[in-house]
Amino acid sequence: MVPQRPTPPRRPSPIDRIEDDTLNAAKLSSVLPTTAHPPLRAMTERTLPSSLIPHLEKKQTGLLAKFQMLRHHHPDKSQPASPTARETTLSFQRNLTALTSYNLKEKQSVQSLKQQLEQTQVEIDSLKHELGQVKGEAKRLSAELKLDKASTKHSTSQANQRKQADDDGKQRTKQLEEDHQVEMFKWENKCHEITANHKQLTKLLAKSQESERALTVKLADAAQHVAALEANVAALSRELQAAARAKLAEDDTLKTRAENEALRCKIVALNQSIDDIQAKERDTRNTLAIKTMQFTQEKDALLRELCHVRDEWAASRATSQVELDKLTVVFARDERIKADLESQVTDLADKCIALDETASGARKQVEFQAKVIEDKQLALDQTKALVAQHERDVQRLMREAAAMEVDNATLREKLTMVSDVWSACTSQNPTVHALQQGRQGQNEALAIVLDEKERLKAELGKTKEDVARLLAQVARTAPSGDVVGLQTQLASMLNKKNELLLMMDQMKAELMTLTTSHTMLRIAHDTLLQRCAALEEVAMDPSVIIMLKQAQLDLKDAVDKLVEAETSSETAFTCLKCMSIFVRPVTLTGCGHTYCESCLHSSRGNGVGHTCKVQHNAT
Repeated sequence: MVPQRPTPPRRPSPIDRIEDDTLNAAKLSSVLPTTAHPPLRAMTERTLPSSLIPHLEKKQTGLLAKFQMLRHHHPDKSQPASPTARETTLSFQRNLTALTSYNLKEKQSVQSLKQQLEQTQVEIDSLKHELGQVKGEAKRLSAELKLDKASTKHSTSQANQRKQADDDGKQRTKQLEEDHQVEMFKWENKCHEITANHKQLTKLLAKSQESERALTVKLADAAQHVAALEANVAALSRELQAAARAKLAEDDTLKTRAENEALRCKIVALNQSIDDIQAKERDTRNTLAIKTMQFTQEKDALLRELCHVRDEWAASRATSQVELDKLTVVFARDERIKADLESQVTDLADKCIALDETASGARKQVEFQAKVIEDKQLALDQTKALVAQHERDVQRLMREAAAMEVDNATLREKLTMVSDVWSACTSQNPTVHALQQGRQGQNEALAIVLDEKERLKAELGKTKEDVARLLAQVARTAPSGDVVGLQTQLASMLNKKNELLLMMDQMKAELMTLTTSHTMLRIAHDTLLQRCAALEEVAMDPSVIIMLKQAQLDLKDAVDKLVEAETSSETAFTCLKCMSIFVRPVTLTGCGHTYCESCLHSSRGNGVGHTCKVQHNAT
């Protein structure tokens, strides 16, 4: 059996390609407008019909008639281009693009035909080679058959034994010869078909080349017509642009007038809002003055109470001395009731132990209060740092505003840029809002200090009550040694009370510093508002407006950084358990989280060690 060559995929015949080209031409004619059909039909034919131009001149229709009208009848310079001329130019451009696309398709089809012709030549060569191989194989098989016949003549002795095998071999050889003949006929038919296709392709290639040459000539003529049309369109477009510029100038003048009126109204509204803000600032200033007077009055009252407590302590000391003298007289005069006195002494010792326990409890409370006061001092230091940072930012803003005033001293108002000035002036509102937020934070800190003052007053009242109770116990049942111990305890408690009063004075002084910084910030705020009003009165160049916008962006970034720093500082000094400012913070070595000492002890309970809940939840 001869191995058969695999059949290649079926290619479209030249007749199918011609039908596809006709369908594409029909689609193109359906897509183009009706006015473009006559010139397109004339261009696609091989020769331009001579009877077409007089027919178009008589009826004055079609693309060429409109083009001649545009060339012979120049439009008025003052009037804009008519829509008919624009439509004709657009239709002509569409026709030109259609012709170029058709020409490109023809070139592509010619190239594809050339490629197919080369492929058919290669296939013919391969078929010839395979035909030669088949003929050689047939000759080889015929030679083998002859040799088999000769061997059968010489081997007559073995004919009876191999008769059946010879019959089978003959049948196979006959079948092979028949198959080879069929294959040869098939290959010959294929060769004839390929030669016929080759001839048809050469004819089509010649026709396409002729049509391509005709199309190039027609395309050159169309390009000349398009150049003339483009010149006319350019002249018309220049006139149209001049009219449009005049109209735009009028529109701009009207628009600037309307914007000026709107800007005047906005400036009046802004002045009114500034007056309202100044009134609010005056009210806040008055309230701060009233609060400072109240604080001074409360301080005087506390000092008077302290003097009264000292007088009471001196009186109690004198009474205790009198009682001590009476007790010595009683001990010297009455020895018979010694046993009773000893029993009373034991009772008094128990009472002293109880008093010591109460004194230790009071001492622990005082220590806890001292810790709380230290933590509040830390919070006050933090607020001081924030206030100092705010002051530095305000000073920097004032310096930048002064620099902008120096730069803007040589510039004057321009009517067309008033809207940009308004946007630049109103963009200062985020800075004012940031300053108001800083003032609100200071007011909150002031409220916290006032709460701490009230709490310290309550604790001072409790300590006064404890002192009075201890004095009463000493006056009733205290011997000489116990009286001395109680006196020392009272002295220590009074010293602690004095320390608390000193700390209260320090907190009041810090409060005064905060109020002064608040007033300074308010003064800076007023100066900024005045400068904003001055900037509203003076208009600027575009370059200065760009500088103002850049300065506005810088100020906004600075305020955002301040707000972020404030929020980050609050989160950095907040306990994760009680969600308040740290009171004697303690940091865990395992996870690095920080808690209050009291929160950590309360979470430990009775056990030893501590497991961080945040770390446990994260794992």
